Amino acid sequence: PTLARLGELGIEYRGILYAGVMLTPSGPKLVEYNVRFGDPEAEVVLPRITSGLGEALLAAARGEAIPSVEVSNQSAITVILAAPGYPDSPERGLEITGVEEARASEGVSVFTAGVTRRSGESAASKRSPYEDLLTDGGRVIAVTGMGDTPIDARRRAYHGVELIQFDGLQYRRDIGF
Repeated sequence: PTLARLGELGIEYRGILYAGVMLTPSGPKLVEYNVRFGDPEAEVVLPRITSGLGEALLAAARGEAIPSVEVSNQSAITVILAAPGYPDSPERGLEITGVEEARASEGVSVFTAGVTRRSGESAASKRSPYEDLLTDGGRVIAVTGMGDTPIDARRRAYHGVELIQFDGLQYRRDIGF
């Protein structure tokens, strides 16, 4: 229905459109659309794409037929780490540790969002882009776990979460239940 309506309005949509849907007793209901790669909805899907994403995005931008994209059969779960005070007034400038360790864990991907680097530090002078990170927004980091089952994916995601630290870190503990 969305793409049909956009067509009626003369809008040729090119890009990614993720429909957040809630199943209700009266049928599915649209909750929201997400279109950014920085949305948690993308951060749980992107690690499952094993090849073809670049070609598909280029074809979409050119208005060409979109080629197949290969997607892993593994399950994925993403947990968002938020700064204290989120969502109203997130604290900034809190030192973040453990990101490199989480990234090195099997089946774990880490996406930084609301972060900055300690001032005066250049990225070129660091061995890792994950050193000297500070909170700089509400949703600070997304940790995605992948596994053969949802239980495996959840275990890996929360393992990655436990490795990352900053004062006042908050996250939901019910993701994947």
